[in-house]
Amino acid sequence: MLDHSLMHVFEMMAARWKGYRDSAQMLRNLTQLGPREIGTIAADCGLTSEQFCDVVGRGPHAADELGNVMTALGINAEALQHKDRTAFNDMTRVCAACSHKAACRRSIRNGTIVTDHVAFCNNSDVLAEFQRASGAVRMRSGTKTH
Repeated sequence: MLDHSLMHVFEMMAARWKGYRDSAQMLRNLTQLGPREIGTIAADCGLTSEQFCDVVGRGPHAADELGNVMTALGINAEALQHKDRTAFNDMTRVCAACSHKAACRRSIRNGTIVTDHVAFCNNSDVLAEFQRASGAVRMRSGTKTH
């Protein structure tokens, strides 16, 4: 029988392989579309064709961290998406292209993202604006105060 840690490594490898396959399939599907169709889809998302292709090419979970950071900061992501779709899409694009994923995930996991994100998050200024506008202030412990 396999050691638990070895099994965990196999599971992580399988998940990464599946993510790679999913991303590759999305890119194949994207290449079957014409420039006009891509432009229309991109415009619907509030992005240029180039931005759209970049985000899609990074995979379906490239900006998953953004929702966690917004929740930790007391920002309602769904409400923001409806209120200011352009800003939300831009933050998603920035998050998807971020090179600080490991630090972000570690801070989310450790429960320190509220204070840590300002050191590495390229969305930190925009997040601070939306946090102030919503009146939400999150403390390190995760409790919300007004």
